[in-house]
Amino acid sequence: MRAGGEKHTNRYFARLGFAAQVTARSTPTWALHRRLGADEQTSTTEEIVRRRRSLRERARHGLRHPEVEPETGV
Repeated sequence: MRAGGEKHTNRYFARLGFAAQVTARSTPTWALHRRLGADEQTSTTEEIVRRRRSLRERARHGLRHPEVEPETGV
């Protein structure tokens, strides 16, 4: 569409009560990749690190991880 046509169209819609509206959003690239799931390997790595830290903390306090505890047979 020509620039002059856009101007005429915008004026027509403005008379009807419509207004031009723009929504500009920005985000860091890493956050977008994470949100879209493109960074699955990092998520897996982060999960492993989280589990290791949890196990170390439990070991430090003398607690056992629920998955490692033997069954009681009850």
